[in-house]
Amino acid sequence: MHRKSAKECISNYSQPCKQIGELIFLLRFFLAPLYAKRSARQSARPVPPFSAQRENVAELEANRKLVEANRELIVQLEAKTKANLVEVWREETTNVG
Repeated sequence: MHRKSAKECISNYSQPCKQIGELIFLLRFFLAPLYAKRSARQSARPVPPFSAQRENVAELEANRKLVEANRELIVQLEAKTKANLVEVWREETTNVG
């Protein structure tokens, strides 16, 4: 049994393709690009106006500065806590002996 190639089916469209595989291939060959274009248009996201983008960036920058300041504060508080612990341990060792 001779299986027609897709090229033969396309060029000789007056003779129907009898094998399901060829039909599926042809449908994919012709419909996949159309579906891809349609789905790409549907998945497009709207972009906010430039002024809204600038506001978002300014808000993000302000938040970033707050995070950096809090990180510095954490380092300072950790140093103070360590110093306080050292002081407490010195007092306990001095009072025990």
